[in-house]
Amino acid sequence: MTADAMHCQKETCRKIKEKRGDYVLGLKKNQKMLYEDVKLYMEENTNENEWEGLCSIFSVEREVITKNGKPEETSYYITSLCTSAEKLLETSREHWKIESMHWILDVVFSEDSSAVLSENSLKSLNILRKFALMAHKKYVLSQPRKKAYKTSMFDCLLNDNRLLEVLKNL
Repeated sequence: MTADAMHCQKETCRKIKEKRGDYVLGLKKNQKMLYEDVKLYMEENTNENEWEGLCSIFSVEREVITKNGKPEETSYYITSLCTSAEKLLETSREHWKIESMHWILDVVFSEDSSAVLSENSLKSLNILRKFALMAHKKYVLSQPRKKAYKTSMFDCLLNDNRLLEVLKNL
């Protein structure tokens, strides 16, 4: 199971291990002591063993290229997996694909701000948003010059022919 820092809790680790699962959990300052221990370990090589099933800790350094530069960040993780660095990197990347999609759904579609109360309506809108996102991702990737998904979607609102191009690309 992969999860962001909100789920980095001792009880969560215990329950996952109790069900014979493994975890890779993002770690931020919501777990101040563990975060500082992991940071210190990564910097000076210490140890932490209070977390059920904890086998490894690792960090991933990211450089994101934006129009404003290349900010760097280091993310820390804890895991019950005793595996290679390559597998841990792959697992953390797979998790960020999901996080990235949810970020786009919130930022581009304002999904978290939805005032819709009906559960069926929420599910239907979620499916339509994900379909639209998939269509625009495929379209944007097929273009010689990459543009933002939000820009692509806005273009479709203003231009029926652009909308048809996006749909034909499916």
